[in-house]
Amino acid sequence: MSTYGLYEMGLSAKAIAGGGVDHPHDPSDLRRCIGYCERMGISTETLQRRMAGRSPEWDRLLPEWDRLVAILKQEMDSRTDGRAPLTYIEMKILRFGGTKCVSCAGTGRGVDCAKCKGTGRRSGGKCRAEHCYRGADFCRTCSGRGYTKEVA
Repeated sequence: MSTYGLYEMGLSAKAIAGGGVDHPHDPSDLRRCIGYCERMGISTETLQRRMAGRSPEWDRLLPEWDRLVAILKQEMDSRTDGRAPLTYIEMKILRFGGTKCVSCAGTGRGVDCAKCKGTGRRSGGKCRAEHCYRGADFCRTCSGRGYTKEVA
């Protein structure tokens, strides 16, 4: 069984299977799509032909499919917390047709909070300083989204 051999079917994997329009929204959705494609022997080229034109989001994700899969696999191999933040950032940028924010390198984080020094925690609990969101203010360029609509 492969790394993606879990037999889960999200809406985006069901769309691949049966003709819906749902697209992967996050790394978990992407993982389920990859798992479905591996189980069914669907290559990237076949997936691109099958899903082309289903939605603007699919049309943005499909040309970068192999790159997204590689980023996700690298994160799954290197992280132990089950999260894939780099994959999520890349997917978000592609889904919304934007460009990675140059100011924050796609993280959405602005200046670190002076009260908690960027940790997001203070006095044994969550930092409650004004404009502190997990240790930093939102990036002023992208408003915390991690992408902009302007071409960099």
